[in-house]
Amino acid sequence: MVVLELLKYRVPAVIILLTLLIQWNQQIPHGIDRDFMEVFSGHGEISRAMRDVGMAGTSIDICLDAKAFDLTGPSAFGLVLNEVMRCKPGSTVVLAPDCRSLSKMCRHTSGRSYLTPMGNRGYVFVRVGNTLSGRTVIVALLAAWCGLRFIIEQPDGSFLEHLPHYQWLFSVLKVYAGTMYMGVFGSGSPKRHRLFSNCKYYLDTICDRAGYMSRAEQSLCSNKLVKKYIDKSGKVRCSGTKPALKESAHYPAAFGDFLASIALELRGVTWLNLSLETS
Repeated sequence: MVVLELLKYRVPAVIILLTLLIQWNQQIPHGIDRDFMEVFSGHGEISRAMRDVGMAGTSIDICLDAKAFDLTGPSAFGLVLNEVMRCKPGSTVVLAPDCRSLSKMCRHTSGRSYLTPMGNRGYVFVRVGNTLSGRTVIVALLAAWCGLRFIIEQPDGSFLEHLPHYQWLFSVLKVYAGTMYMGVFGSGSPKRHRLFSNCKYYLDTICDRAGYMSRAEQSLCSNKLVKKYIDKSGKVRCSGTKPALKESAHYPAAFGDFLASIALELRGVTWLNLSLETS
């Protein structure tokens, strides 16, 4: 069924070959039994919330298993593609690729800009960021072709959406974009995020709930992600506060609960929302 859908939408042959090789591999479990999938799951609050409402799914993050879940390697990437194909039509796939090299805060090191979004590939962390973001595109495409709802999350200011493969993704799939504040869900910092999804209802619901946060509300958040200081020449500089930045990478429990409530509402509602030309 998956291969037929891929052929219908003229998917590149290499991706079809990948899916066939994975399906023919008898060493890994197959079947369609997942309600959700969370990749780059961190503390796994979304997965926890999904399971709390009775959904079955999988969490994948290098912190859970450094060998099995290293998505820069072929085996972990194959595992992720297999898990996508195990999801029931209409299921939710959440993707939050590593943003360290994609953040504008490190653009002077990464070499990323609007003109050079792929950055200085002489640095390992830039190459890793490019690899993970590229593989996220393939996962999102496969999810869409399988009739799943995907959400890609990044901090506001990430260069992710400006990468060539994401520009291509937006040209072949109907992808909606939105902005939200994680502070609305009880995060220690207000931190604005960008969301991309092939499901407009998901984005509209999230942005209606957390698309705005007043200055007064933001001031109540205790964690400050940036600190200002004066350098030797008397200029005001900014630098990130590492403990707060690291903690802000994890979703608060309330955000996981909110996503789970939407997923539960959409459970069993299948649809295929593609803009690819089929002629």
